[in-house]
This record gives sequence, structure tokens and C-alpha cells, in this order.
Amino acid sequence: MPESLVVLRHCEDVLLELTSCCGLRSAQQRVSSKATFTLSIRPSQGSVKAGAWIFSSIGRKCRPEESGLLSQLLMLSTPGQLWGFIIVTLFAPTWYFTANGHQRADAGSPAHAEHSFARQLTLGGVPQFFEVTPKLYRGGQPTAEGFDSLARMGIGIVVDVRGSRKHERDVVTKLGMEYVPMPWHCPFPKDKIFARFLTLLRQNRQKKVFVHCRLGDDRVGMMIAAFRMAEQGWTADEAKQEMRAFGFKPLHHLICLGLSRYETNFPRKYKTSPAFQNLRATEESPNSPQR
Repeated sequence: MPESLVVLRHCEDVLLELTSCCGLRSAQQRVSSKATFTLSIRPSQGSVKAGAWIFSSIGRKCRPEESGLLSQLLMLSTPGQLWGFIIVTLFAPTWYFTANGHQRADAGSPAHAEHSFARQLTLGGVPQFFEVTPKLYRGGQPTAEGFDSLARMGIGIVVDVRGSRKHERDVVTKLGMEYVPMPWHCPFPKDKIFARFLTLLRQNRQKKVFVHCRLGDDRVGMMIAAFRMAEQGWTADEAKQEMRAFGFKPLHHLICLGLSRYETNFPRKYKTSPAFQNLRATEESPNSPQR
């Protein structure tokens, strides 16, 4: 997929998350299927007023208990990061990002002499589909055809990091697979999510697991990076190389504030965070099937 389209679709995804958490349906409807924004803002208002309009509109619609994501974004972001996010969200459709400036690494390129990146496969209805190990797969949001393809190839568990969604649960379970929601927003990774994911993998070593977000890049990239570091002994730098190869580009650092820093600090978090205590206590042999 062209770099420019990936960026636009990713900005769309973040805006949809922000608006959907607050029930701002009309704002969601203003995001077209082609990832172009048609916000009702006059050009004369300028970027500052436009950005303020988005956040004030969302804020007015949010009930206090629903506005956690927006509040965290406002409180935890530096002014530069926040305005970078606003500018990207508003004006990405008018920018042109050349693929030459951000070369994608080959899927089979080694992150290190002993390590290889996930292997890209073709599976109908599943974008960005990669085999991490013979038991672990990653990708973007599957279509109905995609879920059928996953079931036919023997996937036993589908991990959805976008949310707990009834329609997907019904489709997945009807096909005989287990649906496991693990929702989180890319600007705010949480230890407990990755602890749940790693625990799921350890407890289901004989099953094939497929994990997906919407586009198959940032959130899924961090899930796989956590697996690489905790289960396969990769360094943070090696795991980040794979994230970059599969979509975590420099611009995404603005969209997913804090994700790169979290990935860098993950080895320390894994050793010290209470969320990973049970995993540390049950460390298994390097010869286990998932390793």
C-alpha cells in the first residue's frame, strides 16, 4: 500500500477512536471511506482554531467517565506533540509523502543475525498478513472472507485489539474460533494488555493465534514486539526494527504518542512491573513451542 495512503488511513483510525469513545457519530460520518477528512471548518479559521474545534467538540459530547482518552491526550502530550497530532489529523490529506523517503524493509530481512522478521503470506480477506511463528500470525482487520480463510487455515484464537465488538465475536465463534478482545489505544499502551497477551500465548501453545488491529501496523506491531522481547529474547532495538519494517514510520510517533518510548522501555517493564509478575514466575524453557 502506498505510504501516503497508509498515513491517511492511520490518521482516520485515530480520529475515529477519539470520536467513537465519546459518541460523536456525526464526526465519524465526516471521515470518508477513502480516508479524506471533510470537516466543516472554514479555511480562514486556521489550524489552531480548527484543532481547538475538534477537541472542544469532542469534549462537549463526552460524559466525564467516557473522556479518559481525550483527557490523557491533552494532559500527557507536550504542546509540540499535541499540535503535531492535530496538524497531522487535519491536513494529512493535503500532504504527499513519497515512498522513497521511507523505504519499507523486506519482510524477510533479519533484524539480527539470529533473528528474522515475520514472513508475509497471502490470505484472502486479510490485509498485512504475516506469519510470526508457525503458531502466531498478525494482520489488519479481516473481512468476512478473511475470517473464513483464517478458520480454514486452522486459526484457533482471534485477538482483537480494536475493542470488544459483538459482530466480530459472532462471526469468529460461528466459524469455530475463540474471540478474545484486548482493546487499547496506540498513544497509551498498558502493561496489563501485554501481560494478558503473553499469558494467552503461553496457555495456548498448541493453538494458532491471529492478532489484529485495523491496519496491522502500530498496535499489532507492539503486541508482536512484546512477544519478541519476552518470549524470544530480542532486544528492544531488534523488535523496533521489525515494527518499522511493518509500518511504524516516523510520522506514527506523532499519531501514537509514547508508543516508541514504551517499546524501548519494555524489557525493563517486563522485569519490574507487577503486571508481568506471574509471567516472570513461570518462565519456561527456550525450547517451548512458541519460542
